[in-house]
Parts: sequence; structure tokens; C-alpha cells
Amino acid sequence: MKLSENFSLHEFKVSADYPELVHAIEFSPLDIVKIQYLVHVFFQPLRTGLKNPLKILSGKRSRGLNTAIGGSVRSDHMFTKGSAAADFTCKGIESVFNLLKQAENDYVYGQLIYYPKKKFIHISVPTVKHVGEHFVIDK
Repeated sequence: MKLSENFSLHEFKVSADYPELVHAIEFSPLDIVKIQYLVHVFFQPLRTGLKNPLKILSGKRSRGLNTAIGGSVRSDHMFTKGSAAADFTCKGIESVFNLLKQAENDYVYGQLIYYPKKKFIHISVPTVKHVGEHFVIDK
């Protein structure tokens, strides 16, 4: 299912470390709406504006995949209670983090987390749990 010019739904059903667990991920209609939010508010504008391909590293996770990678039981990647999150990387990832962080009024996110050693950004939709949080985790 194509979501925008440069993104499709299958990109949010991914795991480089545990590809055998990806088959258990299923998208509800509400999950698709949440992913469309991420794509249309963040990913496609970044891709278009920066002329820089973005690679989705992690989107929705099944319980088994989340457990295998050591994710939090309340991870926004589980898409429960209104949450949704994706991790991505691209060229100039630190600049992209700073751009998103500075544009808080234009980009409504729940969490924006930069992992400089792993060279990726986690971004989630806003929820009652997280609104406009941004920080760096250096591990």
C-alpha cells in the first residue's frame, strides 16, 4: 500500500535483526492512520525538503519482536493506546534531529530521540504520555 510519493506501508513492517519475526506484525485500520500521520507530517516532508532518502529501521512491532529486541513493554512501537512510533536513519542524521527539534511548532511529535552512536532517530505521534519531548540517548 503506497502512503506517499516515497513511502509505503510495508516499510513500517521491518526488522534487520529479526526478519523472521516480521510476519507476525499486522496493521489495523487505526494503525494505518497513525502511520499515515508519521509519513505525511514527518517523513515525506523531510524526504522532499532535504532531497535525502530516509530508511525506516523499525515501525510497528509485534509483542514477540519487541521482546526479542529488548524493547519496553510500553513501547510506542507497539501501537497501543493511541501510540505509534518509527525509527529512521538518513545522511546527516544529527542535522535532521536539530531541524526537527527546532521546528517544534511545525512538527507535532510525542517523542523525538536521537541515538548518535547508533545513528538513528526515534519519532512518535503525540499521546497523553508524550508530547513535544526531545532528547539524546548516547548509548
